Amino acid sequence: MYVGAGVILINSQNQVLLVCDGRSGRWGFPKGHPEKCDHGIPLNTAVRETWEETGLNHTIDYVLDVSKGRRIGKRLYFNGVVKRDIGTAWRAKAQNEEEIRDVRWWSLEEFNGMDDVLNSDLRCWIKKMKNKSPRLNGKSPMLMAKSPLRNCLTGSNNLPPLSIS
Repeated sequence: MYVGAGVILINSQNQVLLVCDGRSGRWGFPKGHPEKCDHGIPLNTAVRETWEETGLNHTIDYVLDVSKGRRIGKRLYFNGVVKRDIGTAWRAKAQNEEEIRDVRWWSLEEFNGMDDVLNSDLRCWIKKMKNKSPRLNGKSPMLMAKSPLRNCLTGSNNLPPLSIS
């Protein structure tokens, strides 16, 4: 039995799609826990959760490498690539806005120095990506200063902050 599944989705600008969790305020990949309708199949969970959290449909918007998933943390992730140019005006829409606060595309360089607002799966994936790419070694103060990524509970993207009881 698997704990959960998700999608690592890349667009034509080599950006990765992230969602901001409505409870923790941390950014991560679209992912979630299996439900009965998934029939115990991680790929079904990944596709359903990506649609629920981003509004993207795998038959229209992206293609998945279904030959293998890779475990990151407790979840199994499948790699996906956007089929069409969605463009900068595209705004994803989560089905449950209390669960997902924001959905945005991010370049890998924007993650430098942002560990405090990234979930553990994303931090693990970034660490693996940095080992593959010398550009992402975390030593560029310019990249850190320019990055707009921050905890979305504080009102990122001009959203009002969540009230936490």
